[in-house]
Amino acid sequence: MKNLIIIIAIVVFSITKLGAQSAPKSKADLAWEALNARLVSVGVENDKPKQLKEQEIRNRKYLEEGYKFWNDFPNDKRRIKWLQATKSYCAPDFWMDLNLGAKAKSTLEFYDATFDFQLYDNWETKLLRVTGSVLNDSKISEREKQTISLGEFQTELVRSKNASYRGDKEKFIKKIKARFIASFSQLKFGQDYSSSIRLAEMLFLDKDGYGLNDNDLKSFTLNFKKNEHFEIQKWAYQKLSIFSLQEEPFVLKHPTVNGKDVDIAKLRGKVVLLDFWATSCSVCIERMHVIKRIYDKYKDKGFTVISAAYNPEEDIDQILKIHHEVGAEWPLMLLGGNSGRSGVVAKNSIGKMIFEKYGFSYVPQLLLLNKEGKLAMYNGLLINGDFEPIIRELLIKIDTNNSSVPLERELAVNDKNYNTDSYYKLDDGYKDHTERIAAPFRKALKDYQNRMEAFTGSKSIKDWMSSLKKSAGLDSLRMALTHQTYKTAIEAYVKETILWICKHPESLYTPELIMMWWPGDDLEFAYNILNPEIKDSFWGLKLQEKLKQIVETYVK
Repeated sequence: MKNLIIIIAIVVFSITKLGAQSAPKSKADLAWEALNARLVSVGVENDKPKQLKEQEIRNRKYLEEGYKFWNDFPNDKRRIKWLQATKSYCAPDFWMDLNLGAKAKSTLEFYDATFDFQLYDNWETKLLRVTGSVLNDSKISEREKQTISLGEFQTELVRSKNASYRGDKEKFIKKIKARFIASFSQLKFGQDYSSSIRLAEMLFLDKDGYGLNDNDLKSFTLNFKKNEHFEIQKWAYQKLSIFSLQEEPFVLKHPTVNGKDVDIAKLRGKVVLLDFWATSCSVCIERMHVIKRIYDKYKDKGFTVISAAYNPEEDIDQILKIHHEVGAEWPLMLLGGNSGRSGVVAKNSIGKMIFEKYGFSYVPQLLLLNKEGKLAMYNGLLINGDFEPIIRELLIKIDTNNSSVPLERELAVNDKNYNTDSYYKLDDGYKDHTERIAAPFRKALKDYQNRMEAFTGSKSIKDWMSSLKKSAGLDSLRMALTHQTYKTAIEAYVKETILWICKHPESLYTPELIMMWWPGDDLEFAYNILNPEIKDSFWGLKLQEKLKQIVETYVK
């Protein structure tokens, strides 16, 4: 019986296979096969210019024949795949001269080759009609639409590496802004914004290549501070926090692999290059050799390097091997904590906190700090250019603030005032200092509770959070916490609270008064809506540390 079943199965399989072989292919199938054949590489190995030229020819043919396929077979679902490809990895570079364009691109990542605007405009007009019909088609999924918009954003960034195409900086920024917005505009809360954000990060990594400076990036990012998409708002505040380091010193204290603490604050008077890298990043490791050459030349003149590996402790052997092979003599930190898995950064690690605070999506991330510990340069030339002249300039720059007393020392001297009874005897109607501090908190809390009752049906935020977490899980809790009504209440409450604390910093010496009132884990968003002069002040930074501790407690 078993043998009979096997024989029948073989016969059925043979008949099916024979039928499949004998079925004639449709015109659409034949056209699709011919179209995909254009994607097969026929370039000459070890000859980069010829490879790039062949690739450009293939991409133009793919564009032309794919457009014909689009019009010839209007009901064929495969058309979307062609559009997605031609909007991203198969997009032509449209050089006026193929040989010169391929040669220029093979030599430098950012180059200048005459762009054929006439040919580009001709195809752009056709593709605009095609793309418009797709984005307005309700039968096409939002995911497919976003893939097309992401491809357009990516292609804009790649083409703009050609200075001839990029042209005027103002127009370039305007185009990039429009492409960025389009790449996430189809998304809804809870969906993945990371692809759009990671593409936008390329501007920060290669700003010099794109002809941008820090002010250009600030201006670009400010456009998204009040964006309706929460994840984009968050990204904007993260990136802007990098530029706040131009006014406030970068703070980092962490032990090296040798167990010795390195405190950036104690390196004031030196020019410091902070190198965030990872073992998986070949670009990072290659760049270390350039850093090593400059370090050897200026290490005795006031220049030093801090190597901050974005790896867990499990990767220590590999990290030490790389450092040894480079010949790096500067301090080495591991920022990835103990995750139990090689290559996986621990969630509660200091590296994770730094990358989250500044919105780092990639490595390397290179920060050059001046003698005051403030940001002098971020990425750009530090990653792929000659930054030695910048080092030399910073080393010879005269420090005009030598006579000033550091803020930390000044505050340390004044701390004794907070411990004296006379400091708290103020004739302002409050019976004691606790009542004085708590008053604005209670007013804001009452307003907050009224708003929360309208949203949740409960004045007790702890009870509501607890029940929601048990019934729907942590993800649902986080979604609810970003509801607009909730955010509005939190913003008003936290703003009033922090303004009071900044005016009365002594309240930080009674942290229980703060911790008993904080209502949720969306605090960093509310904290970041404040004026930079407040949130980046000494007390603002201290408050931020408190907020992070409270948020971690709530999430757990």
